[in-house]
Amino acid sequence: MRSIPGMTVSAFVTSMILGAASALAQTSPTPGLGVGDIPAWLSEALARESGPFDARPFTLPERAFKAELRGASVSAAQETSRGWYVTADIEAITPMECWVFTSPVDMAATLRNITEQNLAASARASGPITDRGIYFLDAGVIDRSAYMSIETLYSMQAGDENRPGYAKVRIARADNLMFACSHNQLGFRETFSNSFEHFVRSASFEHESVQPFYRQVYRQAMNGLGLGIIEQTMAIDGDGDLALTSIDSMLVPETNAAANASDTYDYGFLRTGFELINFRSIRAANGEILYNLNFQPAGNNVYQVIGKAAGDEFNFPIEDQQGPASLAERMLALQALLADPERQAITFRSWQPDANLGTLTETTVDFGDGGKESLTATVRSGKNSASVVIDKYGSYVSTQISVEQGEFSIERVLVEGQAERLARFE
Repeated sequence: MRSIPGMTVSAFVTSMILGAASALAQTSPTPGLGVGDIPAWLSEALARESGPFDARPFTLPERAFKAELRGASVSAAQETSRGWYVTADIEAITPMECWVFTSPVDMAATLRNITEQNLAASARASGPITDRGIYFLDAGVIDRSAYMSIETLYSMQAGDENRPGYAKVRIARADNLMFACSHNQLGFRETFSNSFEHFVRSASFEHESVQPFYRQVYRQAMNGLGLGIIEQTMAIDGDGDLALTSIDSMLVPETNAAANASDTYDYGFLRTGFELINFRSIRAANGEILYNLNFQPAGNNVYQVIGKAAGDEFNFPIEDQQGPASLAERMLALQALLADPERQAITFRSWQPDANLGTLTETTVDFGDGGKESLTATVRSGKNSASVVIDKYGSYVSTQISVEQGEFSIERVLVEGQAERLARFE
């Protein structure tokens, strides 16, 4: 068995879920996650707001980009190595800073990095960070854009006194652009949140030529606390092949430390009849690549794994008579199962490199007695199990996984497009 040390969530319980449960079990629900009780004067400072402000437009020379930020004024956009930077005056000591990333960035890692940059700037200006805790954490969608957020309450040693600070960061993805904003000062939480949401909603730009015909966004949570998102898309590429993508981003709190960031990119291509062309999986922890692996057919029920994982080069075959089932194939098979009164369960095989790099992983979906009526099933993979709700197209609506510290959930918060188009590829 070949395995890779990993930190993220795939379909089932992994070390990240257990790590998240352990960390969250030591903290209190937000607001106040990991920071304990706070004095009344600090609560008042955190409640301070400004505005309301008018929406102020700005443009970028790339992709005919237009957007608006709410503030007393908005700076001219400055080009950066990965996109553009703009600030908004929200009548605080520090401005609200925003970025439009036009080249690829990891969603969770970028959220973590901007937070750390804010704390480092405060340490340089006032003194070393003496304590910190996550005050707010969430994920979901703003209209059609997946987003994640984190707010960190911290203290600095400024001479003989301990001075509080508060860093707020949001990030959202639309098409292949990423929007992020931050504000590093006590209070202005609603002011900042409202301006960021308007920024995302107002953004207008030229979209990529290949657009998905089906798209789903899921919110990942532990005991209701939003930790991350999963975004899945299906599209027809320029060659007429089926292109499948899945992006999984998550933050897991650590006591008195930065949250751990995990970002996973899976994408594959299939010809008509669901003939696999290739599948690629890339996973990063805190911005550092854990693995970058390609899985492709080599003929005669043999598949070749090529790439790098945990610093080692890999190039080896996997022989499997049944072969892996893509997300598209699993959805259609579950549709057929729902329509078949004689069967209650189905088993798939898939390649999950975080679980087992060297073999395909077997997963069973079992509706049991009466499960089809409620579209509720039990999913089992090895020793792990989850309760899922499935829609009529064979797609997961929600997943619930019980762990010692509570419930890990994956809830669909957005679905759009035409799942019916999958049947054309059979």
